[in-house]
Amino acid sequence: MFKEINDIKCICGTLIEKSEKIKDTADEVIKLLDLIKTKATQEETLNKSLAMRKELSGLFILNSNLDGILQSQQQIFESLKNLS
Repeated sequence: MFKEINDIKCICGTLIEKSEKIKDTADEVIKLLDLIKTKATQEETLNKSLAMRKELSGLFILNSNLDGILQSQQQIFESLKNLS
């Protein structure tokens, strides 16, 4: 039982660390997008907009996956809560 408790705590620590990195990266992406927006000329806007569509679809998938991860984590919490 104690091994399982330590393993769960370790995984939760890893989730927190990765969540912080995701947040930091998202903050940097927002800053970068603001910079791109201010520097883009009229002609560049269309090309940059088209180039960003791939990244945008990737972010939609990532967001959907994060929703699934959060839902799974909440279910695990509820299961563990029932053990206490």
